[in-house]
Amino acid sequence: MTVQRLDPGSPDSSGYGHDGISAPVSNAKLLHHKRLVLVWALMVLLPLALVRLSLFHVYPERMGGDRNLSAELQQMIQSVNLSALPSHRSGGCDLLQGEWIPDEVGPTYSNETCNHIQGHQNCLKNGRPDNGYMFWRWKPDDCELPRFNTTLFIELMRGKLMAFVGDSIARNHMQALLCTLSQAMIEKPIKTYTDEGDRHVRWWFPSNNFTVSTFWSPYLAFQTDDESHGIEKGHSKLFLDKLDPVWLANITQFDVLILSSGQWFFKNNLFFQNNTLIGCHHCPGFNITNLGFYFAYREILKHVLVELPKLQGFKGLAILRSFSPDHFEDGRWDNGGSCKRTVPFHPNRTIPTDSLTFEMHRIQREVYDCLERPDRVAMVDVTQISYLRPDGHPGPYRNFQPFSKEFVGHVQNDCLHWCIPGPVDTWNDMVLETMRQRLI
Repeated sequence: MTVQRLDPGSPDSSGYGHDGISAPVSNAKLLHHKRLVLVWALMVLLPLALVRLSLFHVYPERMGGDRNLSAELQQMIQSVNLSALPSHRSGGCDLLQGEWIPDEVGPTYSNETCNHIQGHQNCLKNGRPDNGYMFWRWKPDDCELPRFNTTLFIELMRGKLMAFVGDSIARNHMQALLCTLSQAMIEKPIKTYTDEGDRHVRWWFPSNNFTVSTFWSPYLAFQTDDESHGIEKGHSKLFLDKLDPVWLANITQFDVLILSSGQWFFKNNLFFQNNTLIGCHHCPGFNITNLGFYFAYREILKHVLVELPKLQGFKGLAILRSFSPDHFEDGRWDNGGSCKRTVPFHPNRTIPTDSLTFEMHRIQREVYDCLERPDRVAMVDVTQISYLRPDGHPGPYRNFQPFSKEFVGHVQNDCLHWCIPGPVDTWNDMVLETMRQRLI
């Protein structure tokens, strides 16, 4: 399935978009031509060979089947890694240093071929007039980030369960994966569980006995508004040293656990450790220390990443997906902020050091880098590469035809979540590359 490009953006004569927005000219990449040809050839031949292998694969009868890939498959993947796809493990290549370059191929699915896209992120269906934001790919400086290979993904996850734990951006991420898999596998996943609010959902691909779930847990830790510890109902109480039982109760089932959080920490909260009230973030009326949300975020991340590998029955891989930046300009979400850009930022643009995004990401990196045994925990760092994509959000097209005469109400912009298809698909490229490095 091919998506036709409508509008690639509006670069000026210098090769970059207005206001420092990047639209790299194609002849700047001619030096990479030979490498790209080699990589393209390998990425075409590898799936064909893997399909041949998968046709003769015996499906596991239950979850948690054999983790070992065939020797032939391992040899094939290793040969590709050594010849064309250097990584952190095999060649020291930094996937995070690079730029977004034009991509004529585009996404493997569209809003018309995937019915797993939440309405607020279905930008084209809602009337977004351009689709150039779908025709970029992330190009590291010294290597290639392989495109998502469904056959490899299924070979790694057949008979297993992947869970996305976090807030609505985690769900946004999961839905992009569902679209990619259902399109490539020509199979509609079966929804086997959902709660009343559609916050905890489980999908099953029967032909490969693969399950993907999402758990609503915006803090990763236990939080309640109910009366507790002598504090009345209605005040949010966040327990920094207690994992959220919503996902903890299922921990023995997870083979790959993708954790993410951040934006909900900006809300008012009372903080508890050892069942003792120790402070808060913005708590007028309480005579306690305002420790701030950065403190709570760091403490919870430390607790989750340190304790998770020790949990009895958890034998899987935990992946921390880093903080997702927003791109509100001229205001915030509740006072007129918008995101009108149609092409990426210039590749040299960096996250302002005085921003929430910079600090939240810094905390994540520090906590992860201090782990003593990170072999069971990995980090997929999407913050900087996503920061360069102000064009990838729904903006006003979170609602259907927001500028039509029939639309009633205030036009509010969403510059936090991501259009599907869009830059969020690259997150899954990075997740699969991390899985390849850690699980093979």
